[in-house]
Amino acid sequence: MPRSSRSAQSFGATDDEVTEITLCDEFAKRDEETNVPSFRPTTDRRLHPRFDADLIAVVYSVSGSFRTRTANLSEGGLRLAERLPAEFQLVGLEVLMIAETSDGPFDYYLFKAKAVGPRDDGRLQFTWAPTQTLTPYRTFLRRLETAAA
Repeated sequence: MPRSSRSAQSFGATDDEVTEITLCDEFAKRDEETNVPSFRPTTDRRLHPRFDADLIAVVYSVSGSFRTRTANLSEGGLRLAERLPAEFQLVGLEVLMIAETSDGPFDYYLFKAKAVGPRDDGRLQFTWAPTQTLTPYRTFLRRLETAAA
Protein backbone atom coordinates (compact mmCIF):
# COMPACT_ATOMS: atom_id res chain seq x y z
CA MET A 1 0.00 0.00 0.00
CA PRO A 2 2.13 2.91 -1.25
CA ARG A 3 1.94 6.13 0.67
CA SER A 4 4.18 8.93 1.71
CA SER A 5 5.61 9.21 5.20
CA ARG A 6 7.30 11.99 7.12
CA SER A 7 10.42 9.96 7.78
CA ALA A 8 10.77 9.11 4.10
CA GLN A 9 10.36 12.75 3.08
CA SER A 10 13.12 13.70 5.50
CA PHE A 11 15.44 11.46 3.46
CA GLY A 12 14.55 13.40 0.31
CA ALA A 13 12.62 10.51 -1.26
CA THR A 14 9.61 11.08 -3.48
CA ASP A 15 6.25 9.33 -3.12
CA ASP A 16 7.10 7.00 -6.03
CA GLU A 17 10.27 5.82 -4.28
CA VAL A 18 8.69 5.14 -0.90
CA THR A 19 6.45 2.42 0.42
CA GLU A 20 5.49 2.46 4.07
CA ILE A 21 4.39 -0.84 5.50
CA THR A 22 1.86 -0.28 8.24
CA LEU A 23 -0.55 -2.57 10.01
CA CYS A 24 -2.47 0.11 11.91
CA ASP A 25 -5.30 0.51 9.40
CA GLU A 26 -5.82 -3.25 9.25
CA PHE A 27 -6.29 -3.63 12.99
CA ALA A 28 -8.78 -0.83 13.48
CA LYS A 29 -11.37 -1.09 10.73
CA ARG A 30 -14.52 0.83 11.56
CA ASP A 31 -17.99 -0.67 11.62
CA GLU A 32 -19.97 1.29 8.99
CA GLU A 33 -23.15 1.51 11.07
CA THR A 34 -21.69 2.54 14.41
CA ASN A 35 -18.36 4.07 13.32
CA VAL A 36 -16.70 2.15 16.19
CA PRO A 37 -13.39 0.38 15.65
CA SER A 38 -13.87 -3.34 15.21
CA PHE A 39 -10.68 -5.21 15.99
CA ARG A 40 -9.96 -8.59 14.49
CA PRO A 41 -9.90 -11.52 16.90
CA THR A 42 -6.45 -12.65 18.05
CA THR A 43 -6.88 -15.91 16.15
CA ASP A 44 -6.91 -13.87 12.91
CA ARG A 45 -3.84 -11.72 13.57
CA ARG A 46 -1.61 -12.87 10.73
CA LEU A 47 -1.90 -10.53 7.76
CA HIS A 48 0.67 -12.21 5.55
CA PRO A 49 1.56 -15.87 5.03
CA ARG A 50 4.85 -16.93 6.61
CA PHE A 51 7.48 -18.94 4.72
CA ASP A 52 10.46 -20.85 6.07
CA ALA A 53 13.59 -19.30 4.60
CA ASP A 54 17.25 -19.35 5.57
CA LEU A 55 18.77 -16.02 4.49
CA ILE A 56 21.71 -14.09 5.89
CA ALA A 57 20.37 -11.20 7.99
CA VAL A 58 22.40 -8.24 9.24
CA VAL A 59 20.53 -6.10 11.77
CA TYR A 60 21.82 -2.55 12.29
CA SER A 61 21.06 -0.09 15.08
CA VAL A 62 22.73 3.08 16.30
CA SER A 63 24.87 0.98 18.66
CA GLY A 64 26.19 -1.57 16.17
CA SER A 65 25.26 -4.54 14.03
CA PHE A 66 24.29 -8.15 14.55
CA ARG A 67 24.67 -10.90 11.93
CA THR A 68 22.44 -13.96 11.97
CA ARG A 69 20.10 -15.90 9.68
CA THR A 70 16.35 -15.85 9.18
CA ALA A 71 14.06 -18.63 10.34
CA ASN A 72 11.02 -17.46 8.38
CA LEU A 73 9.76 -14.48 6.40
CA SER A 74 6.53 -12.74 5.46
CA GLU A 75 5.67 -9.52 3.69
CA GLY A 76 5.26 -7.82 7.06
CA GLY A 77 8.34 -9.06 8.89
CA LEU A 78 10.63 -11.91 9.79
CA ARG A 79 11.76 -14.18 12.58
CA LEU A 80 15.47 -14.46 13.26
CA ALA A 81 17.12 -17.83 13.85
CA GLU A 82 18.84 -16.41 16.94
CA ARG A 83 17.75 -14.24 19.82
CA LEU A 84 17.97 -10.49 19.16
CA PRO A 85 20.47 -8.89 21.58
CA ALA A 86 18.96 -6.63 24.26
CA GLU A 87 20.53 -3.44 22.86
CA PHE A 88 18.50 -3.92 19.66
CA GLN A 89 15.13 -4.25 21.40
CA LEU A 90 13.86 -0.69 21.86
CA VAL A 91 15.47 1.15 18.96
CA GLY A 92 14.78 1.59 15.28
CA LEU A 93 16.53 -1.01 13.17
CA GLU A 94 17.62 -1.56 9.61
CA VAL A 95 17.68 -5.12 8.33
CA LEU A 96 19.68 -6.25 5.33
CA MET A 97 18.72 -9.72 4.11
CA ILE A 98 20.97 -11.47 1.64
CA ALA A 99 19.57 -14.32 -0.45
CA GLU A 100 22.35 -16.55 -1.73
CA THR A 101 21.65 -17.69 -5.28
CA SER A 102 23.30 -20.55 -7.15
CA ASP A 103 22.96 -18.99 -10.59
CA GLY A 104 24.23 -15.46 -10.16
CA PRO A 105 24.75 -12.55 -7.79
CA PHE A 106 23.14 -12.36 -4.37
CA ASP A 107 19.73 -10.74 -3.93
CA TYR A 108 19.63 -7.98 -1.29
CA TYR A 109 16.55 -6.73 0.60
CA LEU A 110 16.81 -3.71 2.92
CA PHE A 111 14.05 -2.76 5.38
CA LYS A 112 13.56 -0.51 8.38
CA ALA A 113 12.11 -2.56 11.21
CA LYS A 114 11.34 -2.80 14.91
CA ALA A 115 11.47 -5.67 17.37
CA VAL A 116 8.08 -7.11 18.37
CA GLY A 117 7.04 -9.82 20.79
CA PRO A 118 8.97 -11.22 23.75
CA ARG A 119 12.64 -10.30 24.02
CA ASP A 120 13.89 -13.80 23.21
CA ASP A 121 11.53 -14.17 20.26
CA GLY A 122 13.63 -12.63 17.47
CA ARG A 123 10.61 -11.28 15.57
CA LEU A 124 10.97 -8.08 13.58
CA GLN A 125 8.16 -6.10 11.98
CA PHE A 126 9.00 -4.16 8.82
CA THR A 127 8.11 -0.48 9.11
CA TRP A 128 9.43 0.95 5.85
CA ALA A 129 10.99 -0.15 2.59
CA PRO A 130 11.95 1.57 -0.64
CA THR A 131 10.01 0.35 -3.67
CA GLN A 132 13.31 -0.91 -5.10
CA THR A 133 13.35 -3.43 -2.23
CA LEU A 134 9.67 -4.23 -1.81
CA THR A 135 8.89 -5.21 -5.41
CA PRO A 136 11.71 -7.81 -5.75
CA TYR A 137 11.05 -9.02 -2.19
CA ARG A 138 7.41 -9.73 -3.06
CA THR A 139 8.60 -11.66 -6.12
CA PHE A 140 10.96 -13.65 -3.87
CA LEU A 141 8.07 -14.46 -1.49
CA ARG A 142 5.93 -15.63 -4.43
CA ARG A 143 8.75 -18.03 -5.40
CA LEU A 144 8.81 -19.36 -1.82
CA GLU A 145 5.03 -19.78 -1.91
CA THR A 146 5.19 -21.68 -5.19
CA ALA A 147 7.96 -23.93 -3.86
CA ALA A 148 5.96 -24.65 -0.67
CA ALA A 149 2.80 -25.61 -2.60
